[in-house]
Amino acid sequence: MNDMTHTTGAASGTAGIESDAASATVPEVPVFDRAGLAERLGDDELVDIFVAKFRAAIPAYVDELRSTLETASIDAVAAVAHAVKGLAANIGAEQVHQVAAAMEVAARTGDTGSLTALHSRLLMACEIFARETSP
Repeated sequence: MNDMTHTTGAASGTAGIESDAASATVPEVPVFDRAGLAERLGDDELVDIFVAKFRAAIPAYVDELRSTLETASIDAVAAVAHAVKGLAANIGAEQVHQVAAAMEVAARTGDTGSLTALHSRLLMACEIFARETSP
């Protein structure tokens, strides 16, 4: 793959995401900014290690978000979405970052109506990232 792994468009349901809280469309972004991560880490082998660790860790966060949504713990949703946003930004998982950011904004602004849809989109973005970065 090239340095900026392909951008998935609105047809996949991950880009062009509408968030009522943000009142704006999330711009199309690449699935993975491998070049950016490689530049930050300075070593391609480390990129593969960090990506594997992210892929292994992110399902627990997605599950935690689902649990917090089920219990209507909006503060917890915002906190976990914030953590996912940071992890995704650090690793270069651009679409995951964008959806997590929209989810955090929705939780912090009380837009509870969009949280379930955003969680589904986050799950999809994570699945796409895993597929695009699989060895």
